[in-house]
This record gives sequence, C-alpha cells and structure tokens, in this order.
Amino acid sequence: RRLSCQACHSTWVPQCYGCHVRADRSQAMLDKVAARETPGRWSEFRSFMRHESPPLGRKGDEVVILVPG
Repeated sequence: RRLSCQACHSTWVPQCYGCHVRADRSQAMLDKVAARETPGRWSEFRSFMRHESPPLGRKGDEVVILVPG
C-alpha cells in the first residue's frame, strides 16, 4: 500500500552525479528574458550519468523513487 506506482513500474531512471553547471565570469552571454548581454557565461554538462534500477526511499509514508543529481 505504501509503494508508489513508479516504485514498481519504473524499470530504470537517469542517475546524474557531479556538477552540471559551470559559470565563467570572464565572459558574457545573451539573457533571452532581458534580451541583452549579461555578465557571466553559463554552460551545462554531464559529468557522470547512468541508467540503472531506481533507488527507493521514503517520502512521508510513501516509498518512492529517489533520483540523485
């Protein structure tokens, strides 16, 4: 009763470890909301990712999938 549907029906989940965002304050980039250049260039990357059986944990009284990253 306490298992969430996903706890049994998800065969894998993405598991990301490590930093995913890098800031380079010596550069600028376009802020698409403000429609102008702003200081700092942000980039996203993957450091380590795998697709494995989902780890389970508790959220309140329910057993749910925990996704690191």
